[in-house]
Amino acid sequence: MQNNNNPKDFNDVDGLSITTNDDGTFEVQWDENDPRYSMFKGLTEEQIQLMITEGLREIINREEDDDEGW
Repeated sequence: MQNNNNPKDFNDVDGLSITTNDDGTFEVQWDENDPRYSMFKGLTEEQIQLMITEGLREIINREEDDDEGW
């Protein structure tokens, strides 16, 4: 039985793969039959990039706000 709390095990069973390229870019691939990633169906590369970028900005802003509270 795999423990999904372990990132290595989770990646072994997850339908999402993110690879960092030598030039600093990254590639995102997912199993199109995995319902967890159905939100990506029909989106362009630019739309997916914007989703990831905005999500990361929100995380950074949230962490900065948390740091200011200390």
